[in-house]
Amino acid sequence: KIHAILSPSSADRWMTCLGSVILAKDLPDRSSAYSTEGTDYHEVAAYCLEEGVEAASVVGRPMKSEAIATEDNLRYVQEYIDVIQSHVDEGGQLLVEETLPISMLTGEPGAEGTADAIVQRADRELVVGDLKFGRGVQVQALANRQARIYALGAIEKYGLHDRYDTVRLLISQPRNGGTSEDVVSMSDLLSFGKEVTRIARRILTVTADGTLVFTPNLPLVPSEKACQFCKANGTCPALRDNVEKAMGEGFAHLDGDAAIEAVMASIQAMPSETVLGSAMDQTDLVEIWLKGVRARVESELVAGTPVIG
Repeated sequence: KIHAILSPSSADRWMTCLGSVILAKDLPDRSSAYSTEGTDYHEVAAYCLEEGVEAASVVGRPMKSEAIATEDNLRYVQEYIDVIQSHVDEGGQLLVEETLPISMLTGEPGAEGTADAIVQRADRELVVGDLKFGRGVQVQALANRQARIYALGAIEKYGLHDRYDTVRLLISQPRNGGTSEDVVSMSDLLSFGKEVTRIARRILTVTADGTLVFTPNLPLVPSEKACQFCKANGTCPALRDNVEKAMGEGFAHLDGDAAIEAVMASIQAMPSETVLGSAMDQTDLVEIWLKGVRARVESELVAGTPVIG
C-alpha cells in the first residue's frame, strides 16, 4: 500500500497550510500509547463488524499490540458498531476497512486511503463512518475533509456518481462527544473534490516518469487544526513566530525565575479589553508548539543526536 503524502487523515493540514507538506514530508511518523490504543480498538471494531459479533465477545483477548481488550473500552467500541449497524439493518451493504483510491484527487500515482466503514444503503444515500477512539481532541463530522475524501474515493471506486443523491458522514467518537453527522449533497461533495484537486496541484506535480515535484515557497498558515498533529510543529518557523508574538519580546535572554517573573508581568499588563482576548486566541497554538518541541527534542536524544542547551 502506497503511503499518501497528501493523505485524507492530514487533509486539515495540507489543505489549509500548503507549506507544511515540505516541512513534514521527510520526518518520521510519531507514535504514542494513545495512537497504539486507537489502532488496537479500530481493529477490534473491524473484526466485530465483519464477523457480526458483539464487542463484549472479545473481552480479555490480546489485540495487535498484545494489550488486552478491556470491558470498559469495548463498551465504547460497541457504540460505534451500533451506529454503523443501524444503517446496515436498513438494507445497506457494509464495507469494512475499505481501501479507496484518492489519486484522482491528489495526483499522487496509486495513492489510497482506508475508510473505517462504508454503507451502500438501498436508498439514495451513501454512508461513510469513521471511528475516532481518542478522548483528547474532539472531531466533528460537519465539513470534515477526511470523511469527504473517503466518500469521493468510494464513489470513484464503485462508480456511484448517479447512484446516490446525498452522503451521510458519521464521526463516532464515543469517548468524547458521541456521534456527529453531516449530510452533504452529491453536487456539493463533487465541488469539494475539485477544491481538493486545485490545492493538491498547487502543492505538487507529477512528471512523466512518476516523480513527485513539490512546489517551493508555499505559505505556512498555522492554525489549531493544521498544527495539532503536524510532524513539523516543533520546528515550524511560522508557528514559532506566532508563539513569539503571543509571548511578547524580551524573554529570550532571561533564565529561570527572572523569565517567569517577566512573562507573568507581561500577562498582567495586558489590557483585558484589547490585548488579553487576542492572546487567548493563541494559547492553543502555543501549547501545540510546546508539545512539538518536546517531541522533537526527545526524538533527537533517542537517536543519539546532542541538543545544545
